[in-house]
Amino acid sequence: MPVLTNSIGGYNMLAIQGKPYTRQEEIEHLTRLGLDGDFYRRLGKHSKPFPLVSIVDVGSHTLGRVAYNAYIALKDGDPVPVVLNSVAWGNYVVIDVEIAELRAVHNFVGGINSPSEAMLTCRWTLSYADD
Repeated sequence: MPVLTNSIGGYNMLAIQGKPYTRQEEIEHLTRLGLDGDFYRRLGKHSKPFPLVSIVDVGSHTLGRVAYNAYIALKDGDPVPVVLNSVAWGNYVVIDVEIAELRAVHNFVGGINSPSEAMLTCRWTLSYADD
């Protein structure tokens, strides 16, 4: 069975939870007082920010903080590729990233950064950047 890959900006994760949004046609619903029926106006294709949660094993609490600082640096750069369950979704702008949890683990087997002594969970806010 193939191993599913998950990554944000080239940083591999054990798991990424959430659904990516791509650019979609935005439609405005219009009604007018005294007129029957509904009217719609196309406003063009737009993206909206959305949340994701990443989980990755790290060698120690210190390495977890180092990884978090690397994630923060993505906010200052160009759009980054996002891969969820081995599906490349395109490039996204990193709007925000924050630590949800950095905790010790014992007897952790496997993972990406083995041997692992901690788990880093981060909340991301991304927005689609591709045309």
